[in-house]
Amino acid sequence: MRKILNLFLSSSLMIGGTLTALVPSSSTHADTAVKDDIVSDNQETNTPPAEVKISKSEALEIAETYFDQSFEDANISYYSDWYRLDHMPVWQINLRKELQKNKYEYFSIVINGNSGEIHEVNYNTNASDELTFPPKINWEDGKKIASEFIKKQFSDKYESVQLNEYNKPSKPSLNENTFYYYTFQRVVDGAPFSEHYLQITLNGNGKITSYRMFWDEELTLPAQKVAISKDEARQMIKDNLDMYLSYNELHQYFIMEKEENRKAILLYNWDLPAPYLDAATGKWIDSTGKEPAHADQTNEFNPISEDNLDLLRVDKQPLTEEEAKAFVRKHFPIPEQSKLRDSNYYENQSGKPVWNFSYEWQKEEEERPYHIQISIHAGTGEVESFSIHHPSYYESSESENKQNSITFEEAKEKAIETVKNWVPSHADEITLTTTKSEVNPGDASRYHFSFKRLKNGIPVMNNGVTVSIFAQTGEVIGFHKNWDSDIEFPKPEQIVSKEDVLDQLFEQYDAQLRWVATYPNRAAENGTLNSDDMNQREYRKAYLFTSKQQLSEPIYLDAFTGKWHSRTTGEQIVEHTTASDIQGLDEQRALELMILYGAIKVDETGKVYPMKDITRGEMIKMLMLANNPDPIYYQKVALSLADQEASFNDVGYGSEYFPYVEEAVRNGYIEDGETYNPEEKITRIEIARLIVNALGYKELANVNGLFTQPFEDLENEKDANIASMIHYLDITDLEAPSFHPDYHVTRAEAAQMFYQYLKARSLLK
Repeated sequence: MRKILNLFLSSSLMIGGTLTALVPSSSTHADTAVKDDIVSDNQETNTPPAEVKISKSEALEIAETYFDQSFEDANISYYSDWYRLDHMPVWQINLRKELQKNKYEYFSIVINGNSGEIHEVNYNTNASDELTFPPKINWEDGKKIASEFIKKQFSDKYESVQLNEYNKPSKPSLNENTFYYYTFQRVVDGAPFSEHYLQITLNGNGKITSYRMFWDEELTLPAQKVAISKDEARQMIKDNLDMYLSYNELHQYFIMEKEENRKAILLYNWDLPAPYLDAATGKWIDSTGKEPAHADQTNEFNPISEDNLDLLRVDKQPLTEEEAKAFVRKHFPIPEQSKLRDSNYYENQSGKPVWNFSYEWQKEEEERPYHIQISIHAGTGEVESFSIHHPSYYESSESENKQNSITFEEAKEKAIETVKNWVPSHADEITLTTTKSEVNPGDASRYHFSFKRLKNGIPVMNNGVTVSIFAQTGEVIGFHKNWDSDIEFPKPEQIVSKEDVLDQLFEQYDAQLRWVATYPNRAAENGTLNSDDMNQREYRKAYLFTSKQQLSEPIYLDAFTGKWHSRTTGEQIVEHTTASDIQGLDEQRALELMILYGAIKVDETGKVYPMKDITRGEMIKMLMLANNPDPIYYQKVALSLADQEASFNDVGYGSEYFPYVEEAVRNGYIEDGETYNPEEKITRIEIARLIVNALGYKELANVNGLFTQPFEDLENEKDANIASMIHYLDITDLEAPSFHPDYHVTRAEAAQMFYQYLKARSLLK
């Protein structure tokens, strides 16, 4: 629990959003302490052992000197064996200082009880400045401020850190709540050591709102030469990279389930022999520090049968309940003495008929009953799922000196035969993917086998079969089939070769030299890792194949284009962050922002046509993305409204503009009606109405006499009020006396109006 808490607190400095206090209360420490003796001001009877060299008063003095802050009301805890440092006594001192109502500063410091060294520091405040859009600084400006702060605040560590630019934002913020996050990792003997770091958070005004340090001067890393260069490591990765095709769907959570003819995407996946390339030996190693047994294994997907096998049942008429009961007992391991507890029949979205039965039975020597569940296809009799639950299946085979009656190889053969017998129609398109090296030795009482679905000889992600076998008896105790029958698979024709996609892969990923921890006592790569293993970790330099920067959305390497595509939309990631035809325009900055967020698209020639009139559909998309730039949100909106009647007849489900229009209606920016005419050009007064509604001033526009009217060509008084509002808010730079309400608006003008809208919105908040 404490480890999870600390991970959460550390992560809070690295992700966007509202900053939370990094300093937990004393009760939190007491609740989550592991093997720790805790002393606070109201626990004077539990004093630290005499051999601790730094007293409480000395620890307080260190804290006050470091922060130049009185710690009179601090919460003080003593830990005899702090979880962040092996067998190390520490003082942890926390202070919350109220600056004004509901505005606080938080201070936390961890001091070595023997040496007085400071191991961890946290500072955080929720008393932020008044922030506006656009932010006064960008990420690069903040990097200089953070670096100067470290040079001053952590002067003894300044020369020993290196900025990890993983947190560099891929897009500028669209609102005033902008924060930048910088992690400076400790560098030891030329390689970053990510366990020791300095983290700085700045707001858009350039003010430091939090900082954090974790550092252990007493930790000694071994001397280790780097025998292979980064270029050599890159080449070794290329030589050992096992690229293979696979079918998948777009981001599973946001599948448009109501779409007909859903199509799978064909993409390239890759595997390496192991996660680390040892920099001293040039060998692949896993988390145990050893070369994995399956280092030379490649992704060869061979079906378990050359042909599909005969069905258990060929009658297409679904089984009746009585027929299904008899069929299940005849063909599957349902004990004769078991009792039927429940049965039901259903048809899924594809119309597949399924019988589901639950049984219970009890052995005389067992105190608790066995529960069995089985689901079969009511037409073919093939198994959809099967499970037996009993406490004995979850006991370690070593707990009562029980012996396994079946080896891994024997269990594997049984699993294959089970799949052939239970889903024979798919036997020629199923491949076993579990190897012996992947068996978890910490779970030796059961063998788990994974089979992937094949289509055109290519694995289908998230489709396949799993089989679990009880090692002591050889019983099949679990079976589950996940098989999507309502999806179209593109044929692997005219695809980009593996060799040709490597360059694209290395545009996003690269070999990075780091210090890594290995755990020699860990039984295997996927074995359990306990506290003793953690305390006996070893460090070494290794190359990792990792992403160069944080991504704003999940991506995949498309097999047909050889380019990166969005896993949420399927669209190719635009390489141009700007367009060739907007350079030097007054609206260039606004256009670039809209392009980055996908509100305006750059075509294949690199142009955006800024002087082209914008349409209603493009305009509403631009407005909604300006309000909420998360494309996944609109995927969810479309999915949630798929079964409902659209607000407009001409912007239905499947339209590019559907979620944006529906969200605009839901927010009151526009009113529903017969047609929206998304391809028609929009007028200046229409955009003005939209912006005023989005600012929340829709009712205010009805109040006559509230504004001095600068424009003479607006007959409708409400429209005159609307034009006045956006004029006085500097959202438009039109000069009186003419507003030209019926003029069409270019993409450049629209982008600039929305940019000015974002500025006005931040000031009005």
